[in-house]
Amino acid sequence: MQIICISRGSQSRGEQFAEKLAAKLGYDCLSREQLLEEASRRKIPIGKLETAIIKPHLFSEDLAVEMEHYKALATSIVCRRALDGGVVYHGRTGHLLLPGIENILKIRVVADMEYRIRHVMHSLDLSRTKARRYIEHVEEDRRRWVKRFYNVDWDVFGLYDIVLNLSHVAVDNAASAACSMAELPDFQATPASRAAVRSLYLTATARLMLAADERTSRMNARVQVGNGNLYIVYPYQQAGMAAHIPQVLKDLPGIKDIVCTEAQTHILWVQESFERAEDAFKQVVSLAEIWDAAVEIAKLVPTDDPKSAVPVEAPPVGANETWRETGIIDDDTGAAEEEAEDASAVYERLINAGRAGGKRIIRGNQKTLLGAIDRSAGYRLIVFDNVFLDKGQAVRVRQQREWSNALAESLRVPVVTLNEIGARYHFGGWQAVRMAVFATLAALMVAAVFTFDNTILAFLSREGTHWRILAAVAVFVFVPVFAYVYSTVTSLLLKMIKLD
Repeated sequence: MQIICISRGSQSRGEQFAEKLAAKLGYDCLSREQLLEEASRRKIPIGKLETAIIKPHLFSEDLAVEMEHYKALATSIVCRRALDGGVVYHGRTGHLLLPGIENILKIRVVADMEYRIRHVMHSLDLSRTKARRYIEHVEEDRRRWVKRFYNVDWDVFGLYDIVLNLSHVAVDNAASAACSMAELPDFQATPASRAAVRSLYLTATARLMLAADERTSRMNARVQVGNGNLYIVYPYQQAGMAAHIPQVLKDLPGIKDIVCTEAQTHILWVQESFERAEDAFKQVVSLAEIWDAAVEIAKLVPTDDPKSAVPVEAPPVGANETWRETGIIDDDTGAAEEEAEDASAVYERLINAGRAGGKRIIRGNQKTLLGAIDRSAGYRLIVFDNVFLDKGQAVRVRQQREWSNALAESLRVPVVTLNEIGARYHFGGWQAVRMAVFATLAALMVAAVFTFDNTILAFLSREGTHWRILAAVAVFVFVPVFAYVYSTVTSLLLKMIKLD
């Protein structure tokens, strides 16, 4: 099982490259156009989706649900082809459909603008100006599609393992070079990566089953499979539809249990160890209750070993591949289950509290963690703490800061430690003192304005350039200072009554 994803620019010969590479490797070749055809066959309004993405004011809640249906369909097809053998997919950042699969070979195919202009002029019989405008419009549409679907920028080359410029390289030669790269150990499947693909396939299948049943077809739910369990998070407005979930998914193979959680947003809680997490649990759950959020926990096992640098998920019941067939016994999922006992205990408490949003183990480096996080999940906060426990204090602090910064920069989501939750999101003694001080300061400022109003008006209305400049400076300084003081008081007051 090997997955190669090719992101092709317009008029870059990406399709020919993908077909040639698949033929050389003996893999199945799958295009975005094939996915769109299947989506149309299943009555997913792909045309409306593309139009709404190009014109964002047309995007609606119903189309957001249809977008999730299309993503589930695309994921299920790619995963099914991968489980059947090797697959070369070419389209737009298709590897982002498969978060957590580290050994995907990700290729971006580009071509020089001059080459593309000449090609469009010849193939579409356009003038040079119109050909350039055509290419720019197509590229912009693709950028918007990728941004809406995955919340990433398409042109960030760090998303890919290799970028090929086919302007001056023959497609056959480029395919031969890519074949050599595909043979590297970094891009070979492992038992853990196969299990992760199966989990993604089951997740997508469950989402499609919900979409196919009229009782749950309009649900805007987040679905995740982990350790043989199915986790579904849905908004409270759809509680009536959620009652039908067990019946709709009763025939889904390989699922031990279905955990449904009602929530409006998500919190991701990442730790290396969840032992002695009583205070941490209270802090995270209390914040989740304020925000009506589901909490997804991820047990991080930091390692630089490339063989184990993949998210670990237990294979679903009925998986047809064993170590006897592969000859590999690395990444043993039974050991992973033992390692996750502390996380499982915390997760059982989240289920009892009605805040469960998923549980998994992520074994690997910083790149693995970033790749394993679903960027479309809509996390409001990431709690990243109690990691790198085998390091010294200085190294531990430095690495935690580096990984936190990488998470915040990549996902555009606040990343905090457990101590920062109390300081930033909960109302406590220090916040009460701070609110009292700022409230007093705001009251004194207001009182001073009304007490010395005549003096202030006289100062502001004095004639002369010098006095006018001083008046402007005084207003320029006073207004933002008062706004900061007042906003601090109101934000702390809202936090105190849990309306922040």
